Amino acid sequence: MPKVLLQEYHGRSSPTRLAVGDVIRCPAFSVGLVFKRDPGEVLVAWRSRSYTEHYVKSGKAVEADDDSRGTAPFLVITIKLIAGESPDDMHPREHWFSRDVQCVRLSEEMEFSAESERIRFSLNDPMSVIQPDEETVELLGYAEIPIRWNMEE
Repeated sequence: MPKVLLQEYHGRSSPTRLAVGDVIRCPAFSVGLVFKRDPGEVLVAWRSRSYTEHYVKSGKAVEADDDSRGTAPFLVITIKLIAGESPDDMHPREHWFSRDVQCVRLSEEMEFSAESERIRFSLNDPMSVIQPDEETVELLGYAEIPIRWNMEE
């Protein structure tokens, strides 16, 4: 299994800006939902339980809460800028870029595999209902890059 060699940031315990390769954890990750159309990842950090209940009742998703996810380390593997647009009834013609963040769950030994859980959440999107309060995201350090492993036959 690939292993992350964790390096510590000096003088920082919370991110001023997340980056690919950061290793983080957040209690908001414990609340999750898996959409049936995309079963490969868990959407985490829901702002309200009513959103998850709505999707479960409508049959579009299944609940994926996991208390251990709230204390587990995650490696940030992608951050994309996503263009957003405000509804006409709120702020007509207002547009923005927000961040779409994907992570892979690490074991306590900082290892992961192809089967490791993957999560997704948003940052800085005023319309998103899946984003943690950035102050609750704990920065554990960063991964020494490249991360290498050999495939066993």
